[in-house]
Parts: sequence; C-alpha cells; structure tokens
Amino acid sequence: KTVVGSARSVEEINIYELIRECSGKLLKFGGHSQAAGLSLLKENLQEFMAEIEIAAEKKHFIGDTVNVNVDMELDIDSITEDFFERLMTAGPYGEGFEAPLFVSYGLKVLSDRKTEKNHHIMILEGKSNTRISAVWWFGEDKSLQGKVFDAVYKIGKNTYKGKSNLQLTLAYVIESDGEVPKVFNGKIIDERGLDIKLLMEKYRQALFFYEGLTSKCPLPSAVDRFGVKETENLVFLSTPSNTEVFREIIALSNPRNIILNFSVLPDYSFKGFVTNLLGLIKYIVSKEKGMAYIESMAIKLGVEESIVKSGLKFLKAAGKIDYILSEDEMMVFLFKGSGMTDNSMFLAEKRLRNALMEKNAYQQFILKTEAENFREYLK
Repeated sequence: KTVVGSARSVEEINIYELIRECSGKLLKFGGHSQAAGLSLLKENLQEFMAEIEIAAEKKHFIGDTVNVNVDMELDIDSITEDFFERLMTAGPYGEGFEAPLFVSYGLKVLSDRKTEKNHHIMILEGKSNTRISAVWWFGEDKSLQGKVFDAVYKIGKNTYKGKSNLQLTLAYVIESDGEVPKVFNGKIIDERGLDIKLLMEKYRQALFFYEGLTSKCPLPSAVDRFGVKETENLVFLSTPSNTEVFREIIALSNPRNIILNFSVLPDYSFKGFVTNLLGLIKYIVSKEKGMAYIESMAIKLGVEESIVKSGLKFLKAAGKIDYILSEDEMMVFLFKGSGMTDNSMFLAEKRLRNALMEKNAYQQFILKTEAENFREYLK
C-alpha cells in the first residue's frame, strides 16, 4: 500500500524544495537540495507525479537559454595530473562547496560511444591537439561524434581496478562551428598470424590492447580500454567488441602506427560463451562477494553490456544462478540459482544465441577485412 522512493537532482534544481512544495499527500520526506527520500500511499502516486511534474516545469523550464555560473574558462590542454591534484587540495567538495565548473570553447568530438542509458563516452580534442576522455550522463539520443561544441564541465578521474585516467564530466554542451580532424593519420600494419612472442620482439615499446578473460592472454602487460595511454605503436591482440570501441581506443591513444594482430579472440559460440560466463560468475561469487559491474563483465567476455544481461537472463531462467541488478543497471549482485528452469528459458536462449551469432559474424568480418579498409571506421 505504501510507495517509497529516492530522488537525485542536478545543481540548478533544489529537489528537496520541489518535493516540499508538493508534499500535501506525502507520509514522510526529507533530504537536501541534491538528494531526498519520500513515501506516500500508492493510491496517491499518480496525483503526486502529475503535481510535481507541473511544479518543476513552471519553476525550471528555461527554453533555449541556460545560465551557468562557471569558475573560469579553461583550455583542456591545461588539464594535467598536476592541475587535477592542485584542484583536489582545495577539497573535499560536496553539498554547499561544489567542485569547480569550467568552460571550454571549440571542443572537437573525435569519438562518441553511447550506452543503453544514453550515457555518452567521448574522446575530445582541444586547440593544441590534446585529447582527453569525457562522459555526459543521460545525454541526447543523437551522437555528437564529428561535431564541435562549447562545454561546461567538472574535472575528475575515472578509476577502474587501480587504473586512473583524467576525465571530464560534462554538464552542458552547445554545438559550435568548426571542423573535426581525422582521428588517425598514421600507418596501419597487418601482423595477423604473427606469433605473440615475435610480435613482442618486433614492437618492444608498443601498447598492447586486449579485452577478454585474463587467463586467455599470454601478455600480462596488455591493457583494456581503461588502461589506454598515448603511444606511438598500438597493437590489437583481440578484436574490439565493436567499431565504436575500436575508434575510441585509437582516438585516446593517438598512435603513429596501428598494428593488427587479433591472435587472442573471444569465444562467441553459445557453449563457449556460456561456459566462460559461468566461470566468470564463479570467480565473482568466490572472490568479489558476488558483486560486479556489468561493464567489467562485458570487457572480460569481449561483448556489449546488453549481451551480458542476456546471458544472465538465460542462466537465471535455466536455474543456474539468480541475480539482482542495481537501480541504474550498472552493477549486478549474483547468487545461487533455484536449480529449476522456468518457461522463459527457451526465449532467453534464443535471444542469446541470436546476439552471439551477430557477434561471431562481426568478428569474422573484422578478421577478413583488409588492413587499409579499417580507415573507414576512423573517418
């Protein structure tokens, strides 16, 4: 009979005050300007939703104009590790003492990879060809790749398994004029079929890219998308999960030479994928207390997050596992299944098989594509 909810807001909207104005039929509420909680009778839910939506639109609808107080204009060429550490010494930041907001003009979007939730993972280039990654949470439906825009943002770090990269968190973007340069102007070298030991000897100072199960990669120093740094030679040991990731890795590493090897491949057969997924789940349950990020699992299996979720649905329907997704579907909590199959197993298996067939077709296409044709992905 009772509905309980939580709220999160952006800096410009005081969510607590908005809820307070519409609190006539609430049982309880509390919080602050950026986060709040509330409860009400289920029978009053629709009326409350309508009331608060109208109140929000009346109070905060601003048409085509956005007024933002930024701390300073900044060229992204100035964003270095030292600059970030100096910012952190002025913290900690939080409610009532927000992290600084910066504005940059004429940023070029070299790469824009969208997630299921319309999060935009981007590689931006500044005036002096400096490149940096950026994220725009719950952005537009359309891609910004190949566009130029002005942006307001905060500076942070994206940390994953001990690896940290500077990353901008975009608050506002406005399209601007200008041309976006080519992501890559160097040489593409075809080394498919070359043994990894010989490859390592030939390209001693190269950055080796690999996404897949750790146990399958003979090179411990290989990095995934979170470990990519600027390099002269970039070697692909595995096929990227899709063309967007391929472009993103190259945009961020800005190499002079791309070396194609593809000698360590993900297994996209139904049996192989399910076996690897079960093995990964066993490790997560025993070593990570059953908790994992969907993105991390996707990287380990060389697929998109949607295929990991399809695999989990199939295993749950088959009674092998059970799980709970976090509210934002970024994290999963895994535990033992019921041991009983349910009526949805056939459909879940069919969907997973179809998705893996598409991945296998993509992989075969990549393996057979002539080296110079990879430039098509980088235009």
